Amino acid sequence: MSLLPNICLKIIALFLNGAYDRFISWASSFGEQTEAYIRFIMSKREHPEQAYKTCAGILNIGKKIPKESMEQICKMALDTNIYSFKYFDAIFKKYVGVDHPSAKPIDNPNVRGAEYYGGGK
Repeated sequence: MSLLPNICLKIIALFLNGAYDRFISWASSFGEQTEAYIRFIMSKREHPEQAYKTCAGILNIGKKIPKESMEQICKMALDTNIYSFKYFDAIFKKYVGVDHPSAKPIDNPNVRGAEYYGGGK
């Protein structure tokens, strides 16, 4: 029997145990509502590890907006019992009033507009 699988499992367990604390610490840097929301998300999963991707996505959104906005969005998500990234993202987009916050019109002379295709009449 090889020791390699046992060692790998121990390394993974050490990483996962620290990841929970890192997510909580990261969330608390935004404020109490964000921390409460991340704790809420993790409590809704049978295993907290299942929520790590959702938490990472939500906290990455927080890097793009003011802390106060993140706190408001997390409060709204908590109040409505939303614990998936998809629905959090919908609240975020509604809150900031944009469908695609990173989508900007392309300003390039090589881009043909609606007029070229007969749709600009």
